Amino acid sequence: MKMMKRFLSILLSLAMVLGLVPGMSLTAYADVEVWSSNKTIDADQTISDGVNVIESITLTINEGKKLTINGGIYVSNDCTLTVAGKGTLEVIGKTGATGATGTTGTDGGNPGGTGGNGGQGGNGGIGIE
Repeated sequence: MKMMKRFLSILLSLAMVLGLVPGMSLTAYADVEVWSSNKTIDADQTISDGVNVIESITLTINEGKKLTINGGIYVSNDCTLTVAGKGTLEVIGKTGATGATGTTGTDGGNPGGTGGNGGQGGNGGIGIE
């Protein structure tokens, strides 16, 4: 009986100590697409959760094709994203963000964008960072 009380007191003490430890927060991330090599778009395509560019790459969108990216594009530090081709790129920013803006590339690429619900000056980042 004495051994059982000792075991329960240790177990209760352990439970109380663990209760004082702050819980680890788990952040759920959407399935953001990661690009680390050149991409060619041969058919109309929509990416739902954004793109993270982690290397300097070229995105080629073939004539008459459209790439729509919801959730924006993030280009890592010291990396570049070059858009080429005669297709259309539409980047839709996150809620509270602006979409992409840009000029027509030398190959006739057509970067464009649509702002998120917050428009410019919202709490999020821009469509292409």
